[in-house]
Amino acid sequence: MATNSGGADRVTTVSPDSTIDFTVRRMAEKHGAGKVYGIAVVVDDDARVLGILTDGDVRRAYAKDIDFSLPVSEIMVTDPVVLPRDEEPRNILGHLTRQIASKSRLTTNMVGHVVVVDDAGRLEDVIDVVDLLARSGTMSDNVAVYGLGFIGLPLAVTLSNVGHRVYGVDISARVRADIAAGSLGFHEPGLEDMLSIVVENGMLTIHERITEPNCNVHIVAVGTPVSADGVIDERGVIGAAEHIAEVLKRGDLVQLRSTVPVGCTRQRFIRLLEQRSRLTAGVDFFVAFAPERTVEGEALKELRSLPQIVGGLSARCLEKAATFWSTVTNTIVRVDSLEAAEMVKLANNTFRDLSFAFANELAVLCDKHNLDAFAVVEAANEGYPRDRIPKPSPGVGGYCLTKDPLIYDRSIGDGETQRTLGYHGRAANERAAAYPRKVIEHWSASRESPLTELSVLCIGVAFKGYPETNDIRNSTALSFALWAAGAVLSLRVWDAVVSGEALVPHGLEFAEDIRAALAQADAIMLLNNHPAHKIIGVPRVLNEHRKPRLVFDGWHQLDRTELERIPGMTYATMGYSTRR
Repeated sequence: MATNSGGADRVTTVSPDSTIDFTVRRMAEKHGAGKVYGIAVVVDDDARVLGILTDGDVRRAYAKDIDFSLPVSEIMVTDPVVLPRDEEPRNILGHLTRQIASKSRLTTNMVGHVVVVDDAGRLEDVIDVVDLLARSGTMSDNVAVYGLGFIGLPLAVTLSNVGHRVYGVDISARVRADIAAGSLGFHEPGLEDMLSIVVENGMLTIHERITEPNCNVHIVAVGTPVSADGVIDERGVIGAAEHIAEVLKRGDLVQLRSTVPVGCTRQRFIRLLEQRSRLTAGVDFFVAFAPERTVEGEALKELRSLPQIVGGLSARCLEKAATFWSTVTNTIVRVDSLEAAEMVKLANNTFRDLSFAFANELAVLCDKHNLDAFAVVEAANEGYPRDRIPKPSPGVGGYCLTKDPLIYDRSIGDGETQRTLGYHGRAANERAAAYPRKVIEHWSASRESPLTELSVLCIGVAFKGYPETNDIRNSTALSFALWAAGAVLSLRVWDAVVSGEALVPHGLEFAEDIRAALAQADAIMLLNNHPAHKIIGVPRVLNEHRKPRLVFDGWHQLDRTELERIPGMTYATMGYSTRR
């Protein structure tokens, strides 16, 4: 691998004993043509690389109020991404992909520079990743990603970061404007920093549509919502297919990533591409289904670590897609057909929803005997080596698990007389979602105080608390809050991630002072599992401001014994309530 002229002389180097302040000043001096700016390499007396410090590390240290008189070794990254000086150009992308995927640090997905070393680990050069990939000939794909939401944008950013030139496409002017302004509209740890890097270096550009045939890979990541009566909305997929057909050319690879019924890729998506483009799938262009299986809050990490399922229209289509995804993750799982890949996605999410449904049905049964369902599950799992039961919850929400079992049901059942376990599992989780309402109604009736006289505080309205997200789509907690807003005297809402601004369209009041809201509320409903709920001081505040009240601990995050010692307190969780 060829390095730049000047090599190590272009780079800021410091010893491990150098202060952070000294290192920052040295980094600032590296301006001008041919110099490497924004990074310092920490070396020993023999120029062996010990670590690096980037301008991003400096900003994080400043934000944490770290003393800049400390040695740089205190905050340097000790496992930087490195390349051997003699690495063959054709192996560079694979080497980088494997090395980055092996790192546990989230920020390794945000690699801007690579340190080049000799056989002894001595510094040879520092090279910009984009420049390195371009010169090595590995940056060959121009990729269009259609749909820049929770699924498409993390994918677009990740593909840009591994060296592909990405065109992000979204028909929503608001989404495009938000991305251009650096405002994502949703919470995904690390994404905002990565986005700014790939937009700034030109590897990701944002468009309303692709007008020229300059992309050789097309990936559809639009949503496929399901209506209340179980009808799947495929308009986004169809619209993307029509758009792609306008610019599709021979040799292109088209991949569907959206969740669809089994058979949709072959029967609808491909047919439309062929009709509109007048090209033949499997002959003139390649088609694959490559499902997304990441979890919100961990998407950037899982895109690089999870095995990628790939099913192709033909053997050539399969290999074309597998080669593409090997630039992102180390493990490619090839399945026999498009339909098998579609089924894998539905199987994963339906099984997950169904496993939660069992735990939640168990909680409803525990309620008949006033049993703490969490304690029952914990006892069942203790030391038992088979089939661990998930923890129950006040419903299972979110965009995927509320719809994918219904898509599964439509793919296999007839939608009327032949209902699948996926459908029945959804029904069980919907019953669990209604449980908090039952609890507060029962408590209100038992103290002969109507709901219309109660002050209620809902804690946690995102569809889940951990991994953290601000996504309130199909949130069971939000559904409860909206019901309560019309049933009680006053309602306030607090969430560790969701902003008050996001709740304005729903007509909900955000509790800016959580401790004051705790002290004032008659009923406190903890509705998701964000870890912050354990440290906001619920027991202490309630003990200081004693009055008859209800605490519904939907995820069993609080100490039941501590709360039940407080006079007048009713503690409730899934299956159990204090009997006064």
